[in-house]
Amino acid sequence: MLESASEFFVATAGAAAALAGLIIVALSVSVDAIVRMPAMPARAGTAIALLVVATLISLAGLIPGQSQLAFGVEVAVLALAALCFAVLALVRTVRGHGEFTVASAAVRGGLALVPAVLFLVGGVLVMAGEAAALPVLGIGMLLAIAVSVTTAWVVLVEIRR
Repeated sequence: MLESASEFFVATAGAAAALAGLIIVALSVSVDAIVRMPAMPARAGTAIALLVVATLISLAGLIPGQSQLAFGVEVAVLALAALCFAVLALVRTVRGHGEFTVASAAVRGGLALVPAVLFLVGGVLVMAGEAAALPVLGIGMLLAIAVSVTTAWVVLVEIRR
């Protein structure tokens, strides 16, 4: 199963790692302004965490001779870490804004939950030997990249307002 995704893992590891580095540099330039805003450090951290988790999942998928079970466990553990970041950011975002609606929470931080949940589901599917595991992980990685870049952009724009 893992061999069929090796090229995707290589590409994703490189892209996610490069984006994480670029986002870290971009955010570090404005770190003083970011830490002064209630939810921004958690949102910025989640953007970076999703990319790091996508990188680590991809690299774990490239470990030679690794069993599906081991890879599934690694993915699930990394997914739980991503979920922790995403939930923390969501809670801080909701607390940091006076008004609360499901739509505002989803836009301000809830979207980061989606790739994290897909990673967790993908890890469980890998452990179960299900063919749908790799497509679920792939979608999670693509969404992690999209959500991370978008979130980082929003953080950088919000601190300029």
